[in-house]
Amino acid sequence: MVDTEIDKRRSARADVHFVTAYGRISNDSLVDRDVTQTKNISEGGLLLTTSKPFEPSTSLSLKINLPTFADPVQITGTVLESRQIHSNLVYLTRLEFSAMDEQKRKAIQQTVEYYARKKRLQN
Repeated sequence: MVDTEIDKRRSARADVHFVTAYGRISNDSLVDRDVTQTKNISEGGLLLTTSKPFEPSTSLSLKINLPTFADPVQITGTVLESRQIHSNLVYLTRLEFSAMDEQKRKAIQQTVEYYARKKRLQN
């Protein structure tokens, strides 16, 4: 099967599984907290599995454990899409990062570049 869909991504993406804590932001507090793994990450956003669906435009607070940095990176993301992959159990949730400071953007950029180099060396 040939994938004919055009890749419209603006940034390089790394297919990596990082432990990530998340929670929905509601009235300045976190609800629906859970821990999961990323499926992939880029400077612009990420894809992760969640235990429930989230409506588009929902704000999630994320703490991502990047193996290239000592402390978890805390970022806010906006849900673009959340679709079921296992009946009422697992959802793929696609997020776009909201406002991010330069230090966090650089941490993610360096992580993506590291895994891109690693993948090139393996091929």
